[in-house]
Amino acid sequence: MTQHSHRSGRPLTAVVIAATLATGWLAAAGPATAAATGGAATGGSAGVAAAGSAGPGGPLACASPPAPGMTACQLAVAPRTGPADGVRAGAAQSGAAQSGAAQSGAVQPAQAAGPVGYSPAQLQQAYQFQSASEGTRITVAVVAPYDDPDVASDLAAYRTQYGLPACPQTLSTSAPACFTEISESGALITSGSGTAPASNASWALQTSAQVDAVSAICPNCDITLVEVNSPAITDIGAGVNFAADLSTQVITIGDAEPEANSDPTWDTAYFDQSGIAITAAAGNGGYSTTGVDYPAASPDVTAVGGTTLTPSGTGTCTAALAGTRGWCEQVWNDADGASTSACSLYETEPSWQKSGLPAGDTGCGSLRTVADVSADADPATGIAVYDSYAEGGWQPAAIGGTSVAAAIVAGAYALAGLPASGTFPASYPYGHTTGLNDVTTGNNNTTASPACSPAYLCTAGTGYDGPTGLGTPAYLTAFSHPGSFTGEIFNGVLGKCLDDNGGKTTNGNKVDLYGCNDNSASQIWTVEANGTIQIQGHCLDDSKSGTANDNPVDLWTCNNTPAQVWLPQSDGALLNPLSGRCLGVTNGDTADGTQLWIYNCDGQDTQDWTMPYPVPSSGPGEIHSGVAGKCVDDYQSGTTNKNKVDIFTCNNNGTSQQWTVENDGMVQINGKCMDITSSGTTAGTLVDLFTCNGTGAQQWRAEPDGAMLNPESGLCLDAPGTANNTQLVIEPCNQTTAQQWTLPPLS
Repeated sequence: MTQHSHRSGRPLTAVVIAATLATGWLAAAGPATAAATGGAATGGSAGVAAAGSAGPGGPLACASPPAPGMTACQLAVAPRTGPADGVRAGAAQSGAAQSGAAQSGAVQPAQAAGPVGYSPAQLQQAYQFQSASEGTRITVAVVAPYDDPDVASDLAAYRTQYGLPACPQTLSTSAPACFTEISESGALITSGSGTAPASNASWALQTSAQVDAVSAICPNCDITLVEVNSPAITDIGAGVNFAADLSTQVITIGDAEPEANSDPTWDTAYFDQSGIAITAAAGNGGYSTTGVDYPAASPDVTAVGGTTLTPSGTGTCTAALAGTRGWCEQVWNDADGASTSACSLYETEPSWQKSGLPAGDTGCGSLRTVADVSADADPATGIAVYDSYAEGGWQPAAIGGTSVAAAIVAGAYALAGLPASGTFPASYPYGHTTGLNDVTTGNNNTTASPACSPAYLCTAGTGYDGPTGLGTPAYLTAFSHPGSFTGEIFNGVLGKCLDDNGGKTTNGNKVDLYGCNDNSASQIWTVEANGTIQIQGHCLDDSKSGTANDNPVDLWTCNNTPAQVWLPQSDGALLNPLSGRCLGVTNGDTADGTQLWIYNCDGQDTQDWTMPYPVPSSGPGEIHSGVAGKCVDDYQSGTTNKNKVDIFTCNNNGTSQQWTVENDGMVQINGKCMDITSSGTTAGTLVDLFTCNGTGAQQWRAEPDGAMLNPESGLCLDAPGTANNTQLVIEPCNQTTAQQWTLPPLS
């Protein structure tokens, strides 16, 4: 079961997505040509392919590596010739519902103002991320050289611009918050603390771009920025180790150096981190005849290549090519850089990669091939970035590079939930290849490397290829451990779920809307990487492959037909690409047992589906208040229904304060659940204990700003006073200390 996010109460990311998509965007520049005019590939791509980050004649985006063993950033910035370059994201969120045009491949209306570059809503729509309901309690670490002294305030400006949840900075080790900035030795960095490494304006832009990209993809994630002393691979590795010691679930690295024969030693020392997803920029230098870049070459990381991402109706991206997704992608390769690919000189091919390469592959023999997956990296179709440290704030051109692509994929891993202990998440995409957009157009040949053999090492094609790997994210299943996405699928109508009527398994059994019933067999669905949604060995099916409005949806034996493919959309819709229509009900009927149908995608609550998300569980342990020394308390350790939940002096793990945060969104103690009295949804309603029943009154979601949100009411858990035994209530979310809660560590 997952926490349900609905559209009233506190503004949630799903609303912002719908609003931003409704306001639209300016058309991006046309896709890059297949043959690049620049970039160097010799010895990997550590040389930076970027224009001056402060405009023509300004400083480079990152300095070139001064010596062997030093990495270079993999940022790419298009020439700054004015605001018409790149794409314009649009500043306003009008509150309008998405019309469904993006799902049908229609061009969006132009937006006259706003930062240049793709917005969070556009990235989430392009890669089908339902970011409003996922990523809770997952931490993404960005490992970056040098200090960006303005990064916390810049991040706040970025998130405010796009209506993302606030992400306050940790100011002391006893007050954890959404954004934490530390040195490679683990010292907390705050303004004027003196613990930061040397600041460096040339590298700050990449740091801001990575942090903004993670925020765009996973607004509910916590972010830890590990600022290391230099670009040396040993410093980068030390930062990775420290992030791992903090139990970070995802780590992203935007830097790279030409590989060396010592790299397998660094694998063992730094990157062999089971149970942690590590993404690394593949590089910006195109196909290489003399090895690839490190640490992307390490078999322990996910090497991320780059694409050019354009919406339907832009340049050569016709509606036919864009399909129901509404976007086109090809290999990034233009004057600003090209995605790096090649065979490693020193790294052994991991077993999972061998299974994903073309049959009879002889391209790299027993050596590792780069890349694994890919995402948008072309600065001509790049992201909006806010960086004020010698950069003036909003950048006048969109920002790209495989460092950005690696951060996007890191966000995808985070949205997919907690990696399984003892596994290597780099293997996940190879076991879920149907959960990726296969990029089949373009190549990364440059003037320094005009040809390759076999062709797939530098030319996109069906299945695996070097420049884009297995493809780009299509929802999250490719980045999850098998079986992760199982549970209830909530509807936008409060308390309603996707239901197999009567729990039957006969072909043709109707699929309906029904009250959520706490994980009964009729409502436990599994979202598969091939686009099917399954229950009890059967698939959600568009009956008789109908394509007209009001065609019924039923249950049927899984048969690998388009009638059983459902693509999650960023606004919560489930799109059936065969018909181009979305799963919902007719005429707004929401009574229990109402048959589900396909209908024009219209952005209504009845077409809003929150997919299962494996929220990490924690406890038992104390839930600390923002009021120093106070904890959430089960009054006198009571076990009766309606026993009050209060605030009380922390009692060193006494029985009244040993709470468990479950992965189904419930918070439990002494056999009962934290509950809103009588399922109230108004401000001031009391919070008590009650028999666990899976209702919306018992759903709590940890927010990045430290609040505990009840999605059913849109209100937050609140302590109306600081005296012992003060009963907790729900109130409008206001980011005060009365609504700050620190949950037990992840278990």
